[in-house]
Amino acid sequence: MSFELTNETISFSNLIAKIERVSQLQSLSLDSVTLEGDDDDLQVFTKFFRGHSHLESARFRNVRFVSEGMDLELILSMMLISTDKLRLLSVDGCPIKPSVITAITYNSTLDTIRMVNCGLTDENAMKLVDSLAKASRITSVDVSGNKFTDFGSHAFSQGLKQRTQVTNVQMDGVTKTGEGSAMKGSAQTVSAKSA
Repeated sequence: MSFELTNETISFSNLIAKIERVSQLQSLSLDSVTLEGDDDDLQVFTKFFRGHSHLESARFRNVRFVSEGMDLELILSMMLISTDKLRLLSVDGCPIKPSVITAITYNSTLDTIRMVNCGLTDENAMKLVDSLAKASRITSVDVSGNKFTDFGSHAFSQGLKQRTQVTNVQMDGVTKTGEGSAMKGSAQTVSAKSA
């Protein structure tokens, strides 16, 4: 079953209550949601996903917090480390901390990861290559809209090609798929093994 919430401000406790009504949660989507609560509420919400046995996809787009200093770090890390069926993690418009990138190494089921418009830098890109090299199942990565320089984008693509099983990469710039290439707006899809 799926749970989707869009354009709403909600407390952690109310969000948990709504999610708990979904039998065997397989897909979670929060889009333009503002979360209310303190650190204790965040901890409770995060623990809700510990060892979750059905969650296959999680999407977070423009998720914000009322309280200063809160972010998705703990939630994303818990999902990556402790869920046993998560195949897709999509984060768009939310800052990503290095600890979340590191947590990718502990997930053995993820095959697609999207970190779009998350403020990732060249340094984060190289940490992501290191994590993806250890998470051998991941084959698709989207890092569009981040703060990579030309050098960082090139190093990221080459690192994926040489060290990972990733076969589909999306970045800003030119679109390349498979062995050929074609222009498609400002997105770049690179077949990592042929880049």
